[in-house]
Amino acid sequence: LKDGREVVVKVMYPGVERLFRWDLKSLKDFVWLAQPQHLPELDEIERQFLTEFDYRKEAQNLEKVRQNVMPKWGHRVVIPKPVLDLCSEQVLVMQHLP
Repeated sequence: LKDGREVVVKVMYPGVERLFRWDLKSLKDFVWLAQPQHLPELDEIERQFLTEFDYRKEAQNLEKVRQNVMPKWGHRVVIPKPVLDLCSEQVLVMQHLP
């Protein structure tokens, strides 16, 4: 960055959410036919995974984990600091860890 910080940039692959939804729909259609009792579990998996398609939320969660873990465990683990003002739905920018 201009201020000298080194960062890592994670960019979402174009169309990955659409592909995921398509694959999950195919799986749910099969389960509906073969073992419909497992549909609630797939619905939960879908809800959890769909949160992964917004890197702004991922950055906020990363910062929360970092704030909770680092004070006690910072001597044993390192969690990168997200650069929140540079993150978007499809781009996550965080501190580079050597």
